[in-house]
Amino acid sequence: MSLNQMREIRLKITDVFALEGEALENPANVLGRVTAYVLKHYAFLPKPLMVTIEGDDVVLRFPEEDDTAKAEAARLAEKAAKRAGEGNYEKAINIFKCALQLQPSLHTARRDLAMAYVELGDVDNATDHLIEVLRLAPQDAWSWVVLAKRVKIAKQRGKMTEQRCFGGLITAKSTSHAR
Repeated sequence: MSLNQMREIRLKITDVFALEGEALENPANVLGRVTAYVLKHYAFLPKPLMVTIEGDDVVLRFPEEDDTAKAEAARLAEKAAKRAGEGNYEKAINIFKCALQLQPSLHTARRDLAMAYVELGDVDNATDHLIEVLRLAPQDAWSWVVLAKRVKIAKQRGKMTEQRCFGGLITAKSTSHAR
């Protein structure tokens, strides 16, 4: 893998602070605050994770996973999806985790991992992974469907309020974009 092969995610600066429930009133040390946010919330991405500000955008750049790792991750994700389809969610979760070790940015495997957690009723892990998916790919409609299913299950069990679940994700979906 060469450092020339970089992926990027772009967010609006105002959205980063809206997700944290803050307003961007004082632009002093914006890069420091944004970098702290990114390092906390995107820690699952490959390193080095570089953060820059270009106009009103926060740009996250990280190394693209190599082709061999991506191919193996795709194979494992397919195998995990098959196990989940058979109802063997615990086995699927373990395989999805292996796939994500090889390719942390594979948002479809992360989304399907979240769905397996939903099926097992593990709402906390499901939420954590769905939030990571939506940070990577806020346009991923299927993740929103899984999140809604997760909210329904949690509400039925009396374990979660919408605020805990959605926390700022509506803002992320409607105004952020990933490349």
